[in-house]
Amino acid sequence: MSAWEDAGLEVIVNPQASLGQASSVRLGARLAAEAGCDALLVALADMPFVRAAHFGALVDLSGRPGEVLVSVCEDVRMPPAIFGSEHFTALSGLEGDRGARDLLASGQIVECPPEWLIDIDTPEDLRNHGQ
Repeated sequence: MSAWEDAGLEVIVNPQASLGQASSVRLGARLAAEAGCDALLVALADMPFVRAAHFGALVDLSGRPGEVLVSVCEDVRMPPAIFGSEHFTALSGLEGDRGARDLLASGQIVECPPEWLIDIDTPEDLRNHGQ
């Protein structure tokens, strides 16, 4: 059993991950809709320095089905982001590796320190930005 499962979370593996980021967002949106969720929080595994306080700020601001809350750093909008349930259909139709950029462009921004939103793609990135 993984630490995630120990915490009471269900681990779901995207069987189409090789098709790009949108395939993971599509899967998450479909599962959120099936579960009757009010919103979907999208976070990226390659951004390990995002603090619980930022996730909390996003969640605290959420609550309406039509909203999008997006992290922003130096005028760049990115995940973590929260999408209200009215966006599940749009998210379920995403293609390729663009993810939900169009929806992020219209979202309410939640400022985040730049050091929390560092993207780690290689061992060198981790060495250069390790905290």
